[in-house]
Amino acid sequence: MKKIPKVLNKISSILGLFFVGLGLLLFVVKQMSPQNPNNMPPEKMTNTNIKASNNQPLTTPTPQIVNYNAHFAIFTNGTFRVFTASMYHNKDTNIYISAESPNTIQIRKENLTWQDFFNTLPMTLSPKCLVTGTGQEFCTKDKNILRFFLNGKEDPEALSKIIQKENTLLVTYGNLSKNQIQTQMEKLDELIVDINSN
Repeated sequence: MKKIPKVLNKISSILGLFFVGLGLLLFVVKQMSPQNPNNMPPEKMTNTNIKASNNQPLTTPTPQIVNYNAHFAIFTNGTFRVFTASMYHNKDTNIYISAESPNTIQIRKENLTWQDFFNTLPMTLSPKCLVTGTGQEFCTKDKNILRFFLNGKEDPEALSKIIQKENTLLVTYGNLSKNQIQTQMEKLDELIVDINSN
């Protein structure tokens, strides 16, 4: 009779060890599972997997709606380019020019760059080349250079800059002297004064 409790004790010990081992095995398998968010590569994780410290899902902020203007002018070999043709007007709801003021950009969404604006127009503009809506090409070559002046200062990276309220951008092409560039900047200033006086 004394052997039965000893046998039961051994069986219960073996069963206890078995269940502890099984529990550890299941825990390890779950931790290594690809469904575990800690094991997911970052590109497969979605916003629903990400939680803030207050255990609420994080959300991506929506772009802020804004309402301000900026101004630009383009000269090629000393010629002022006009944007009065309807093919340039109201091409995008977030950033556009209109017939009433074709050198004033209406900005309606934050964080838009000068490149974003020019991409809406039926023309091509890059740091080295301008192709107009009528197909004329003005690319940096020899002494003729495509240059950018943001708020009166030369800035070769201007196209990548975010447009701020009342910014001005002069885009000019040619072999120009400082005086010629200054005259073009004055023309841009005159356009702004004319706009503001209307």
